[in-house]
Amino acid sequence: MDQQLLDDKGFVALISVLTLGAVSLSIVLTMLFLGTDYLRTDADTLKFSQAKYAAEICAEEALQRINESELYSGTDTIFLDDGQCTMEIIITTSTATTQGDFNNVDISGLTYTGGGDDIEGITLQNTSTTADITITGMTVSWTGGDPGNKIKKIRIDGDKIWDKKKTSGTFLDVTDYILLSGGSQLDLKLEFDKQIQGGTVTVIFTMSDGSTTTSEVTGGGTISNDQNREIKTTGTVGNSTRKIEIIIDQITPNINLVSWDEVADF
Repeated sequence: MDQQLLDDKGFVALISVLTLGAVSLSIVLTMLFLGTDYLRTDADTLKFSQAKYAAEICAEEALQRINESELYSGTDTIFLDDGQCTMEIIITTSTATTQGDFNNVDISGLTYTGGGDDIEGITLQNTSTTADITITGMTVSWTGGDPGNKIKKIRIDGDKIWDKKKTSGTFLDVTDYILLSGGSQLDLKLEFDKQIQGGTVTVIFTMSDGSTTTSEVTGGGTISNDQNREIKTTGTVGNSTRKIEIIIDQITPNINLVSWDEVADF
């Protein structure tokens, strides 16, 4: 009887040891799995952050290229230490609603005359097929060129609409000039007091409805005032992807972050 009791106690003790061992092993395995999941999650988070940074690099590069040439469009890839980013810059057309939207400025034929004092070959075009637009004012600003320079005359198709010497950035209440609907094209000439060739000239046209058109007339090209730029960038690190989409509104002008998506396709 006593021997049977001892045997029973030994059996219970053995079962208890085995049960505790199994529970301990289960706890250890659970902790190992949790640790692995934590490391995996931490690594994924790092990759997402790196992918976001990569997308931002291409976004910054795209904005810089547009700043250097507002007509720039196209695609490119930048390879980084831990991944890469791609950029796509698209010129899109928005709905024109104001006179300024319809005032298209083309400088593809720009030339310097008068020993570098005058700028010619700027074409103004009303892109509306139904409505005339009227230029009522202009602000001519510039950097570079000869010091102490002044704008002295402005002509449209040979007609003088301004004839006073003014410094850079001054609003000029020019003689009202109508651009007829249906694609009417007129030649703009800017005459300066001193040499302007080699400088950078920006013109803001004010229309009779209060809207404006802004053009860097010496910038090697100009984008139509009813066109926007759309920037799409993708940053990739491993299997992690971050995407950024930016719209540059030419009419406002304004830069809008349209989307910042981790997974969705454009």
